[in-house]
Amino acid sequence: MKKIFLLAFGILYIACFAYSKEANKKVGIKIGQLAPNIIIKDTQREPQELLKLRDKVVLIHFWASWCSHCRKENPKLVQIYKRFHNKEFTQGEDFEIFAISMDKSEKLWKEAIKRDHLFLKYNVCDFKGWYGKYPTKYKVESLPHNILINGKGIVIGRNLSCKDLENKLITLSK
Repeated sequence: MKKIFLLAFGILYIACFAYSKEANKKVGIKIGQLAPNIIIKDTQREPQELLKLRDKVVLIHFWASWCSHCRKENPKLVQIYKRFHNKEFTQGEDFEIFAISMDKSEKLWKEAIKRDHLFLKYNVCDFKGWYGKYPTKYKVESLPHNILINGKGIVIGRNLSCKDLENKLITLSK
């Protein structure tokens, strides 16, 4: 009886380990993978979590106050956000932008948000710049950098220009 129990336990252990390895393969930043979760503080120092945005189409947008190209793109993103925020999509309920700043200065970050009118619900920063947890996890090598995910958290676009993002959101609209 003891041998049967040990055998059953061993098979169960191996099956759980194999399932765990397979599940972990599906998390990543490639098209078709489940985007890694993000928990980071916003402008009010309240933690915001990407996982809580399931059922929404979300643009994860890495930027910084010192990045001139990012600053030129921000007003365009605000216009896209206003246009698509309350739309229904085939792969999500509405559209959000989860803007992750790579700034090290809270003052410069907040000034850039104000100047660019980047008044999004999800403006977050850990003030670690390139050495933060999420630029590493999302393999950010240049700015701006973005990843578009659907309502299930699956990556459906990467490094989209504003025009490409707008076209993608149009095709996803109901």
